[in-house]
Amino acid sequence: MAPPSAFCLRWPVTWWGLLLTVTLLSFWKLPTTAGLTVEAVPPHVAEGKSVLLLVHDLPGNIIIIRWFKWSTFRMVNGKNNEMDIGVTMGHYVTENIVMIHLQYTEPAYSNRVTLYTNGSLLIKNVTQKDAGIFILKIGIEMVGNYFSIGQFFVHKPVTQPSIKATNTTIAEKSSVVFTCLSGSPGTSIRWIFNNQSLQLTERMTLTQKNSRLNIDTVKEEDAGDYQCEVSNTVSSKKSHPVHLAVNSK
Repeated sequence: MAPPSAFCLRWPVTWWGLLLTVTLLSFWKLPTTAGLTVEAVPPHVAEGKSVLLLVHDLPGNIIIIRWFKWSTFRMVNGKNNEMDIGVTMGHYVTENIVMIHLQYTEPAYSNRVTLYTNGSLLIKNVTQKDAGIFILKIGIEMVGNYFSIGQFFVHKPVTQPSIKATNTTIAEKSSVVFTCLSGSPGTSIRWIFNNQSLQLTERMTLTQKNSRLNIDTVKEEDAGDYQCEVSNTVSSKKSHPVHLAVNSK
């Protein structure tokens, strides 16, 4: 297996207190080439789906293409009152030694990644452990090594919600409460009435992050089918309809 690579960034020790308060990435200054970038497509992906780390403007004369998953960083004492921060790219993924047409993939990724000739990396069947920062390292003949960074986020698809109603057959001028029950945290909730987005009236209020719909002084026009839809960045699902009958007598 190809050994993990590392690089070091140096700052005076006197700045270390400040560095603790700022994301390490905001201080990264890796060697780059003009135009070389990595774009995650899509940047937000559902578990079990695929994501492409798309490389733009890969330069010529490439000797080696190598991908790492961001792992950690380590602190070591440097010289002249400096602190070395060694960023360890220990989660080796795959590489292509271009000049001899040799490609190697870490066994943990062998059935899930494809490295293309333009440097782009396809990752299939992603899990939340895959989310994060991936580092592209390229070696250019007679020049040296350069880096670019791509990042994506992995989300669980939402589960189908359900609706609980205080009553489904009520008299006019009474009240009813619908509650959207969802097992998916961090979702947004939309209410649907007769297959259309619910238009709130002055008699309707939403509470508990839109999960509860209160209707006071119910009118006959409120009768019909109610649904809630939960969604996150990568998916959405609707509940089965709950029918509200309004007795005008």
